[in-house]
Amino acid sequence: MQLRMAVAAAFTVLALTAFQQTREERFKQMSRDWEKKGLAEPFKGMTANGSVEAGL
Repeated sequence: MQLRMAVAAAFTVLALTAFQQTREERFKQMSRDWEKKGLAEPFKGMTANGSVEAGL
């Protein structure tokens, strides 16, 4: 019974680790995609209200 519980716990840890790595890679890819998209757009200026403010 103890061996069965230890094996189940080990599989749970492995499954959670794999899930966390998959999620981490997915978020890294999303970050790279957004960065690539944002850097492709020309810089227009700073805004406080949605309209570009000249001279900031």
